[in-house]
Amino acid sequence: MKNIWIKHKLAIIILSYALIIGLAIYFLELPLIKNIKNTSNKIQEKLLDQQIYQNRLSQLPQMEKNIKVWQSQKDSLKTILTSDDEAGFIESLDIIAEQTGNMINLQIGDPVDPKELAKIKRANQSRSNLQKGILDSLTYKNYFPMKINLKGSYIELINFIHKLENFNFYVNVISLDIKKEKVAPDQNTSKAKLLSNNVFRGRSQKNTVNSAQKEILNSDIKVIVYTK
Repeated sequence: MKNIWIKHKLAIIILSYALIIGLAIYFLELPLIKNIKNTSNKIQEKLLDQQIYQNRLSQLPQMEKNIKVWQSQKDSLKTILTSDDEAGFIESLDIIAEQTGNMINLQIGDPVDPKELAKIKRANQSRSNLQKGILDSLTYKNYFPMKINLKGSYIELINFIHKLENFNFYVNVISLDIKKEKVAPDQNTSKAKLLSNNVFRGRSQKNTVNSAQKEILNSDIKVIVYTK
């Protein structure tokens, strides 16, 4: 036994040191490395939180600017018509017509029942996509149809439609029918009547009456107004 110890003494000492170092690494250094990694991760998280916080702070001026813009324009944002707004809605249409120089006449239909709309859509399912109308593609169920009759010039019609599309309420134009019509200007009405009643004037007074007539557009605009 003594001879074996003498022969393998160096090997046993090396193995013992290796075992001690291995145990020290396992029980001391590995936990230390793990703690270092955890500390590093926490530092990275704090740095990331600080960066996010700084980014939010830098966005505050723009957010305040956006809030001011929204507050200045909130009255012009589109809304869905309620029963309390119906009178004001019709009055607003009259004001738009007056501003654009049009004569206006309104025909308001009954609110559309969603069940009836579903029946119409089922009946239209057999038609091709090209034959389907705008109403078939509506996703919002509550609305009522309205026909707006305007009399005025082409520019006045365009101005009215532009204001209607930028209206405070959700309104969609679904069709437009335009016809030309000749009318006598208000300032020439009495003169035209006087010429037509003069039996002593011949053919010339008819030309005078015709020349006094003004050509306007008689337009029927069909729209749908969304309601709550």
